[in-house]
Amino acid sequence: QQDSPNEKATTSANKLEEEEKKLTSGDEIEIEISKPEKERRTISRFSSRHQQTPTRDFPFGKPANIEEETILNAFISNEISTAKYTLLSFFPINLFEQITKLANAYFLFLSIFQCIPSISITEGKPTLLLPLSVVIVVSMIKDFVEDRKRQNSDTTENNSQVLVFDHTTATFQSKRWRDVRVGDIVKTLRDKQFCSDMVLISSSSPKGICYVETKNLDGETNLKHKLSRAETYKLIPNEASLTNFKGSIVCETPNPALYTYEGALK
Repeated sequence: QQDSPNEKATTSANKLEEEEKKLTSGDEIEIEISKPEKERRTISRFSSRHQQTPTRDFPFGKPANIEEETILNAFISNEISTAKYTLLSFFPINLFEQITKLANAYFLFLSIFQCIPSISITEGKPTLLLPLSVVIVVSMIKDFVEDRKRQNSDTTENNSQVLVFDHTTATFQSKRWRDVRVGDIVKTLRDKQFCSDMVLISSSSPKGICYVETKNLDGETNLKHKLSRAETYKLIPNEASLTNFKGSIVCETPNPALYTYEGALK
C-alpha cells in the first residue's frame, strides 16, 4: 500500500522538525557529504567500484584532547615540492640520467672503443668525447635552470597567505599555505586560490552558495556551482560561532576520482 501525497508531506515535515530540534539543542548530528540528486546516477558507478576502499577519520576544529592532536599530527604537511633535485643530488642524478639516454650512451660507447688503438682509426684518441661532453653539459645546465624555476615556484606557492581560524583569539589569522594542517578551518576570499582540498561548510552568499573555477585541475574556465550543507550553514551564523564548531569527518582515502567525494561529517 502506497502512502498518499499528504502523508508523504507530513512525514517530510516531521523529519525537518526533528533536524531543527537537533540543531538548536546542540546534539551531535551526522551529515552525509555527497552530490545533488541529479548527479547521484553518475556517482553510483563510482560508489560500487569503491565500496571496499578504506576510509579515514580525522577531527576538525580545536583538538579536544591529546589523542586528537596526535591524529592530526600524523598527516603530512601541506608543503608542496615539484622540484626533482636538491643542490647535493643534482650532479650525480642528472649525470646518470644524461648517460642513460640512448643517443648519449651510443656515443659514449664509441668513445670508449676509440681508446683501443687496435680497433680505432683515431690512434687511440677519443675524438667523440669532447662534443659528447659539450652536449651533456649544456643539457645539465638547462635541467638545472628549469629545476631552479620549479623550486622558486614552490617557494612562492608555499609562502602564500591564507586566513585560518585561531581558537585562542576567536578570529581568522594569516598563515602560510605550508603551515596549514588537516582539521583547520580556513576562510578563502573572493578570487583567491584554495590552499588545499577542502570541504565547504559555509559561505557569505545566501544559502551557502559559492562558485569555483577549476582550470588549474581540468582546464575548464566556467564557474562550477558548489553548495554547503544546510545543517552546517545554520550552525555558523557568524565567525564567533566557529569557536565551538568541531567534529570529525569520515571520508574515503585519496583516489584518482577528481569529480566525486563521498564522506560523512559528524
